[in-house]
Amino acid sequence: LGLAGILVCSFLGGMRAVTWTQVAQYIILIVAYMIPVVWLAVKQTGVPLPQFVYGTVLAKVTEREKVLTADPKEREVRDIFKQRAAEAKARVDALPKSWEEGRAAPPRSHAEPFDSTNPDPVKAAQERDTQRLIFLALVAAWVTSLKPGNILFLVGAAFSMAASVFFPALVLGVFWKRANKWGAVAGMVFGLGTCLYYMAHTYPQFIQWFGTAKMALWFGIEPISAGIFGIPAGSSR
Repeated sequence: LGLAGILVCSFLGGMRAVTWTQVAQYIILIVAYMIPVVWLAVKQTGVPLPQFVYGTVLAKVTEREKVLTADPKEREVRDIFKQRAAEAKARVDALPKSWEEGRAAPPRSHAEPFDSTNPDPVKAAQERDTQRLIFLALVAAWVTSLKPGNILFLVGAAFSMAASVFFPALVLGVFWKRANKWGAVAGMVFGLGTCLYYMAHTYPQFIQWFGTAKMALWFGIEPISAGIFGIPAGSSR
């Protein structure tokens, strides 16, 4: 029904209705995304405002994650996957050498061996792409093995930073006639700076990394929800 209304509006209004058609699309998407989140918030906490209560839910998930991590069966499964990962890494490390010796042909060449003295440009590009993907995968695995922090917090923090940077510029750019590029850039910088400042002074892992001074929470807001301060700060520019 919503899509049909948008289609009719586009046909009747022409190009003048395109902007408001996009606004209607965003409204439909926001409602569609918010319904399940609000329902889960009501079911888990009894409060229909997930933006204010998801921190408590994440705390419960973190505690449950600690229990699962200490479970003997979970450790057994992790050991199995570590062994498989080590075997896969050994095979990946052997690929460049096997290509040089001609024991393994590059993609899309099943008959003729690979000639390292006169490589085909397409095949050489495929090799470079493969090596880059392997390198990125190994770097990602190495970073994950360091356990830089609670993964749930890092995901939530990424959303807070994205909201602090983009939300004010997008909304004010549509609804405020005096918005301009310099104001948008200043708002993005100030919003991100406010969000990072709050996280760097309230999240224990960041305090340890950057050597910042710990400060009290503003209005009891957890650092994962720093976007609550970053959005209005970015809008004020």
